[in-house]
Amino acid sequence: MALRALLPIVLAACGTSCGLAETLYTPPDLYSLATERSPDPSAAAVQRQLAEKAVEEGDPAAAFRFASTAVWLDSGDEVCQRILGYERVDGQWLSPYQKRQVSRGYAWDARFGWIKSADLARYEAGERRYGRRWLSAADAARVRKTRGEDWRVRTDHWVVTTPHSLEAAATLAAELERLFQLWRQVFGGYAVEAKDLRPQWRGDRPPRAWARPLQVTFHASKQAYVNALRHKQPRIAETAGIYFDDLREAHFFADESRVDGPPSAFRLSPSTLPTLYHEATHQLFQESRRTRKNVGAYGSFWLVEGVATAMESLTPLGDGRYAFAEPGGGRLPDARRRLAEGYSTPLAELHGLGSRDLQRRDDLPALYSQMAGLGTFLLSADDGRRRPGVVAFLRRLYADRLPGRTLWEEIGEGPADAQRAYQRWLQTAPADDR
Repeated sequence: MALRALLPIVLAACGTSCGLAETLYTPPDLYSLATERSPDPSAAAVQRQLAEKAVEEGDPAAAFRFASTAVWLDSGDEVCQRILGYERVDGQWLSPYQKRQVSRGYAWDARFGWIKSADLARYEAGERRYGRRWLSAADAARVRKTRGEDWRVRTDHWVVTTPHSLEAAATLAAELERLFQLWRQVFGGYAVEAKDLRPQWRGDRPPRAWARPLQVTFHASKQAYVNALRHKQPRIAETAGIYFDDLREAHFFADESRVDGPPSAFRLSPSTLPTLYHEATHQLFQESRRTRKNVGAYGSFWLVEGVATAMESLTPLGDGRYAFAEPGGGRLPDARRRLAEGYSTPLAELHGLGSRDLQRRDDLPALYSQMAGLGTFLLSADDGRRRPGVVAFLRRLYADRLPGRTLWEEIGEGPADAQRAYQRWLQTAPADDR
């Protein structure tokens, strides 16, 4: 039986609704928010079989999705841990980078990032290491500010630099790691070749470490963000975050209204998460494989933005679970409202627009809501049947200004038919699941 034919069984096994929203599970690794629970080996076994079938059929995204669900249900599932790139080290499932850090005597702490295991008590007592010295957290912050030395936290795939606090850097880096797990469950075939996943699944080859971490700067305030980037983007004050493909840097800023109490109480504001997911998605597409700059300059820019805005619909559900394509998530409510008001740009016209063409339009806010709706539709509607074709087209689009096979050839559906299907999908979806 083909993998797609098994989808209703899959959804029933992991408790995911067959409606618009899709539940994605982050594996319970060092960066996860998932809590300890009683394992469910039988439910995990169903997901493992599906993950193995996905590897055999050459669908990395599905393999990551099912494997992530399996280890969420039972962290002892060795096969799925291997598919996800972990290996067992002294009772812990670790990635290659995590294994290296642990071997050097470091431990991950959600508040402080990677610190020496022996130093945890001093960090919890309010001290911070500065070079070879120990200072109070306040003194360390003062010295760093005077010398212009930012805090820096490295994880498997990201480096976060910030003048704000060590806690802010660790919090943001961990959230980005969780986004990476979700991104590859949706777009896994973009950066991973199926042939490279099979030896890892069989245990014939250990997982490989990420070659180069992605650079993120977290500014201490909106004004600091604007001051630092105005020379690069004159309209930076209108943004809540940005990714520069020429610099290979993403930039965000702290919402000061959400910083309550001591630095250890730092939390990312829920209102900042959609922008974080959007811009980091651009960064993952741009830097997870060899690509060209200014993608979408000559056409198909709507899809580059559409899939990034689709990721804005990710909604944390708690315990390491996220909803994707929830009817009330991201810009879908606005897309639904504008369609009801009669706004609709023909998809065939939209597809030919490059980035500059699109940015010159007077209807850009409305158009962005449509792009968000279209991107979410292509990735999630009809059991995600169009998703592999979208990913295949994106691979070529990011590699070449003339990507060869069209998006319509990849998804097996013309632009007019796709637009009609999109409008039916958006109109019949419930207004809000939450």
